[in-house]
Amino acid sequence: MRDIRQENIYMREGEEMKTFEDRMRPYYAEAFAILCERQRRYGPKNILEAGTWGVIEQLANKVERARAQIRGEIVDGKVVIDHLGDHREAVLRDSLLDLVNYAAIVLALRDGVWTAEMKTEAADDEA
Repeated sequence: MRDIRQENIYMREGEEMKTFEDRMRPYYAEAFAILCERQRRYGPKNILEAGTWGVIEQLANKVERARAQIRGEIVDGKVVIDHLGDHREAVLRDSLLDLVNYAAIVLALRDGVWTAEMKTEAADDEA
C-alpha cells in the first residue's frame, strides 16, 4: 500500500495522519490544485461550451480510461486485481483525480458558479 505521506506536499513536517479526515484531505487538496491549475490554463469557456451533458460525457470517458488500466481475475469467488505497474498506476491515479474534478465542475455548473474569477496567485489555492 502506498504511503501518501511520502508524496504529500499538503502535510506539515511531523504531522500524523490519524483520522479519516486527515487521510482524505490530501486527495481533495491534490485534485483541487489540479483543478485550479487547469482553470488558470484553459479558463471556463471550454466547460461552458460543453455544458453539463458534455462534462458528464467526460466523466464517462474517465471511468472507461480508469477501467482500462485495471486487469485481474476471479480467485476463490473474489476479484483479485493484478499489479498495475508504474505507468498504469499513474494513468489510473490521473483518471481518478479527473473524476473528482469533473464531478465538482458539474456541481459548479449546476449551481451557476463555474465562471467565478480566479485568485491571481497560484499559492492562494491552498487557502
